[in-house]
Amino acid sequence: MSLSPLYNLSKLKSFDGSSNEIYTKEDDHNLSPKFQLEYLSLSDRGRGPFLLPKNAHMNLSFLSISMNYFQGQIPSEIGAYLPRLEVLLMSDNSFNGNIPSSLGNINSLQVLDLSNNVLTGRILLNNSLQGQIPGWIWNISSLEFLDLSGNNFSGPLPSRFRTFSKLRYVYLSRNKLQGPITMAFYDSSEIFALDLSHNDLTGRIPEWIDMLSNLRFLLLSFNNLEGEIPTQLCRLDQLTLIDLSHNHLSGSILSWMISTHPFPQQYNSRDNVSSSQQSFEFTAKNVSLSYKGNIVKYIKGIDFSCNNFTGEIPPEIGNLSMIMVLNLSHNSLTGPIPSTFSNLKEIESLDLSYNKLDGEIPPRLTELYFLEVFTVAHNNLSGKTPAKVAQFATFDESSYKDNPFLCGEPLSKICVAAMPPSPTPILANKNNEDNDGFIDMNVFYVTFGAAYIMNIPPAPILLKTYCKSSNFTGPDEEVTSLITSTPRIYPEGKSVLGITRASLSTQSFISEASFQETACVLAKIALPIRIDWLKRLKENFILGGMIPAVGHKGMKDSTRAKVSEMCFVKK
Repeated sequence: MSLSPLYNLSKLKSFDGSSNEIYTKEDDHNLSPKFQLEYLSLSDRGRGPFLLPKNAHMNLSFLSISMNYFQGQIPSEIGAYLPRLEVLLMSDNSFNGNIPSSLGNINSLQVLDLSNNVLTGRILLNNSLQGQIPGWIWNISSLEFLDLSGNNFSGPLPSRFRTFSKLRYVYLSRNKLQGPITMAFYDSSEIFALDLSHNDLTGRIPEWIDMLSNLRFLLLSFNNLEGEIPTQLCRLDQLTLIDLSHNHLSGSILSWMISTHPFPQQYNSRDNVSSSQQSFEFTAKNVSLSYKGNIVKYIKGIDFSCNNFTGEIPPEIGNLSMIMVLNLSHNSLTGPIPSTFSNLKEIESLDLSYNKLDGEIPPRLTELYFLEVFTVAHNNLSGKTPAKVAQFATFDESSYKDNPFLCGEPLSKICVAAMPPSPTPILANKNNEDNDGFIDMNVFYVTFGAAYIMNIPPAPILLKTYCKSSNFTGPDEEVTSLITSTPRIYPEGKSVLGITRASLSTQSFISEASFQETACVLAKIALPIRIDWLKRLKENFILGGMIPAVGHKGMKDSTRAKVSEMCFVKK
């Protein structure tokens, strides 16, 4: 269609011809329209060169010719013909040549998008622009939306960004910007989205980051930033998306940094910029995608992957109930997976792979009914995998692989019934010599009775109450007297006291390294006047380990050994 038939509509203020096939070559360019438009949208499907009207449109504030097939150069006088433009959208065409400097004369310009063209020279997104950001752009004092991403801009970040008092959206990703962030956006409290990803920025995240008090999207991924996350970042209580992935950041993930102010549950946009121009690139569900338009306001996520973070995962992350994406993979995080993660009811992608996490996977994670991507691969997790119910029925072996102590479906390793742990002996308190020892006497009586019922005849063992490291008197006489008085039970020759070579293995409480200390402990068990009678216990019910009573050849006559020689007290 041609626009020439509309030229006589003198009262026309607004026209939207989007998604129609408009051919500018068919227009009569000798005619001048009689109207003064305020709003004009010709996006999608237009063809031909872009020509300005013969007369200036002094009142036009919005012009969109995006997603067309317009070719040629942008008219150099565009700034003079459209002096009151607030929004200029010319992306996704085939414009070539230089960008006219007259755009810098449009002081009212708030949104400028020339992305995805074949422009050369010194500005804008996804073109072939190189060098430093041009100086004339700083003249657009009312600029709110700036997208210079996808070019070859180099050099440091200009500090003059602070001159844009109304700047709210800054997209500088996929360039070759270098050096530290320094003071480029210091005191830019109106900035809503800041995307500096895919550059060569170095140094630390600046401590003045909290000056960006309205910041909702912060993307610093794929740079060379280092050091710890500044504590000032915790004051950005409006953040809904933060991507610090693929840097060299270190230290721990501060729990209060992301828990003091949970992500807002509702999006309260107060900008005047068309939401269709908001865009960024973010990795979710293992896929890196560009998000643009209204969907942007619904994305809530954290990506700290591919850094050098250490320490445990803060359980306070579980307070972020509205978060949709959490990626902490490829770090050196330790400790368990917080059970509070079961509170992340809106999460769709959870990646904790390639860390040093241990412990069991919280079973209540199966209550995350929107979870589409889940991986804890390449950790040190143990126990059984979560039940294959709800979303967890869709996760295959790759979600759990390379956890050597993990078992259960969908892994091939079958979980066996867990054996109850053996009771751990606790040595008597060295500072309390009146202590009865480390054996519960009630347990002793029960086990002794069980052994007696099994027709195991008793043998005498004298257990002396106190064990001194020196000046211990009397054991020889008492033991000798006992043997003399009971020849039937203790025949002359080698005495074993129920301890054999097999009992000295590492599986037994009594090992070669701890034999002396064990004998000392045994001597402390009984009360001063009590003699307990045991003989040939095939299972050491007292200690919880196996002490077979066979194979006694070659054993030392321990009844003649002084107890003082067997005591070893750790200082």
